[in-house]
Amino acid sequence: MNHLVKKRSLLASAAGLLFIATSCTPTEALPAYDSMDDVYRAVDGHVGCADHVHGPPVEILNAAQPTGESRMCTNSVEILWFKAAETHQEARSMAASAADPSGSVHIVEGANWFVIDLSEVQHRSFPDREIDMKELAAALNARYSIEQ
Repeated sequence: MNHLVKKRSLLASAAGLLFIATSCTPTEALPAYDSMDDVYRAVDGHVGCADHVHGPPVEILNAAQPTGESRMCTNSVEILWFKAAETHQEARSMAASAADPSGSVHIVEGANWFVIDLSEVQHRSFPDREIDMKELAAALNARYSIEQ
């Protein structure tokens, strides 16, 4: 009888944990920014983006509609900001697919933005300097991942 009670307690605990895990998606807890300028300032404040790559953001278009913006931080690190979460996930998947056998793609991700380091997979391009993407993620309360 005691074994049955323990089993039910374990099942109830597991169901509770499952409910918590499914009701709080990782994106809900990630920080969001209102504009490219806001996310750029946040990233620049932690890593000091390179002066020579500063320029205006480039619009990201989907069916001729602007859905977000992109801006370089270094020669190999790009910041992307999106108006809609769906577009963000689409672009993140495409960026992650850049990983190949020669290297990994490092990503710091928020709710409607991400920073991608392509230094390991860019051909004939040398990064002007390395950025500790894991440290950047911690500083911005964002998610860090490596696509291989």
